[in-house]
Amino acid sequence: LPAGMHRVVVTGIGECWMRATVDGEVRQFSVRKGDIITLEFAKALEVKLGNAGGVQVSYDGTELPAPGQAGQVKALVLRMGAFRESDLWLKLLCREHGLLTLFAFGGSRSRRRFCGCLDVLNSLQCRVRSSKDGRFLNLEEAALLQGPRLLRRNWQRMGLAANCLRFVEAMGVGEDAATEAFLLVEDLRAVLEAEKAPPVLLPLYFRLRLAGALGFAPNLGQCGRCGRTISEDALFVVDEGQLRCSSCRSSRFELERYGVEIPAQGLDLLRHVQQSFPSGWPDGELPPPVRRACARAIDGFVQYHLGLAWEGN
Repeated sequence: LPAGMHRVVVTGIGECWMRATVDGEVRQFSVRKGDIITLEFAKALEVKLGNAGGVQVSYDGTELPAPGQAGQVKALVLRMGAFRESDLWLKLLCREHGLLTLFAFGGSRSRRRFCGCLDVLNSLQCRVRSSKDGRFLNLEEAALLQGPRLLRRNWQRMGLAANCLRFVEAMGVGEDAATEAFLLVEDLRAVLEAEKAPPVLLPLYFRLRLAGALGFAPNLGQCGRCGRTISEDALFVVDEGQLRCSSCRSSRFELERYGVEIPAQGLDLLRHVQQSFPSGWPDGELPPPVRRACARAIDGFVQYHLGLAWEGN
């Protein structure tokens, strides 16, 4: 290796989704058994794993301890409710399995098994088993990995978080998108926990980003009719989820289409949101026309194509 460089080798012994930030550059991988991923860096490397028991890791030729055990369940609490006197039900976003509903029998009393860690937005390490008849899942034990502190004292930011979590539930998250959705919500929590103000259109950005992670991403880079790359203002045709360039939208047929005029600044912003996590979303003020256009485009896309709508954002 060149002087000052380091090498991390990740070897797949199972299946694992991996997100690596290498000296500031973000890369994503789907690691399968037998795959070997080599990451070379000079200053900093951050790696997030969907199934820590699915990989082996070495650093500069030295094998590191196993980052996790196969079969461990990491989850985020999205919602919690009580039934009977001391039992709880939970809606969890699991890093490997997506959305699951579980029952924590004795959950409101047993501090030994749950350590008082079942609050909304907490990240947990869980032990889960099916019931004897296979009809439902039991949360047998949970330990707190990470949770918000300042956020719970700010009702406005908790409202933003609740808005985003409702969208996660409404969309549904399966195994294919579980890891990315999990990391997305964890990053959202970090943004809302930070001191600086979150992006003005945070819930709308979140809807666009999560929809993309689940395979519902509008193409905001090219004209949907001629395929030309678009760098200027464009019309977003809501019912198609596509853009129209200035040439194609001038036709008589296109003039009758319902769409949202999005300035070039707005298109650049939405493309960035599609490709990054909440901590990378711009948090500055937007010109009112750009803000309105972005909001209308995202809302129109979500309502028309996903059938979801809220009275407020």
